[in-house]
Amino acid sequence: MRRRPPRARPSGARLAALLLLATLLAGCASSAPGSAGAGAGAGALSVQGAERVLAAVMATNNRANASLDTKLLASYETGSAFAIDAAQYQASRLAHASDSLPFGVVPLQTVVSGSGTPERFLVVGRTVLSRRVPKSQLGACPNDDTLLLFEHSAPGDRWRIALEPSADAGRFAELAASRDGTASVVPAALEKATDELPGRVAAALVRFEASGRLGSLRPSDFNGACWAVPNPRLAVQQAEQAGFDARELFAPVGPSVTFALADGGGLALFALRFVETIVAPVSSAIAWHHDSQVITSSLLPAGRYSRVTETGEVEIAALVGSSGTYGLAGAYSGTTSITGTKAKAPLPGGPGTLLSAGG
Repeated sequence: MRRRPPRARPSGARLAALLLLATLLAGCASSAPGSAGAGAGAGALSVQGAERVLAAVMATNNRANASLDTKLLASYETGSAFAIDAAQYQASRLAHASDSLPFGVVPLQTVVSGSGTPERFLVVGRTVLSRRVPKSQLGACPNDDTLLLFEHSAPGDRWRIALEPSADAGRFAELAASRDGTASVVPAALEKATDELPGRVAAALVRFEASGRLGSLRPSDFNGACWAVPNPRLAVQQAEQAGFDARELFAPVGPSVTFALADGGGLALFALRFVETIVAPVSSAIAWHHDSQVITSSLLPAGRYSRVTETGEVEIAALVGSSGTYGLAGAYSGTTSITGTKAKAPLPGGPGTLLSAGG
């Protein structure tokens, strides 16, 4: 995983927020060849074994971040975690940038679920820098909480991180588990509610983008110090103020993974894909610039475009009750690709020509 910056804003190039928003991404880590946890059999992993995997993963993560080694990243990440972090590696290479800080994750609670395929374990942890750095580099959130969902697909396979949202661990109850750390069974009513949650949250974000109605979302979901969801309403408004047509859509990437909480609720983890498109009017063009503070802007060559499309993923942690009520408790997002249609010919200055890459 790449360490999140102190001020974790909605990540990715955030096409519609290009004028104002900027962020670097952080992702997760993995176990190196031969490290603890590789090849663990079904039901064989204990909490202690899971935390040995975590320690090995974090050491490997720091090496991968320092060298921007995508092959090493692929050995310990999968799914959305890999998609987001691999794109960040690519952007950093294109920008000739390297800003990683070595860090570790101190587990606050670890639960293991050995049944089903894939097997999983979840770490609720706190990120801690491995060395002192100037206060100017720390910002508002130097030690953010994180949720690390590890998956193990088959005997002999490695444990890989699939989801890694930042979170406010103090906002929810402890995970429900037996004394040996085995995750409690999720009640059927809660399972049904969380199965529907990815689609509901995606629809809520699309509705907020179009109407400004938050519904079950909160303003703090979009501007937290340690985690934030991409703000589609602000993104589209900023693009329109620059003279462009814009739209941002969300859709589930896959099902949610749910863990029971000691207070009777559930913690659901899932990913959404977002696609944001900006189109310039005939009389103008999108002037795409690279920003040293926004590494993902390098995913699209600088130039003048008639259309730019950003695709990315956002990982969500949500608290949900058996009645279906929910509230977001964490997020981690990033751009996975940016494509553009070149403007046919140089055009005179006009609306939107000051647009530059953001987020």
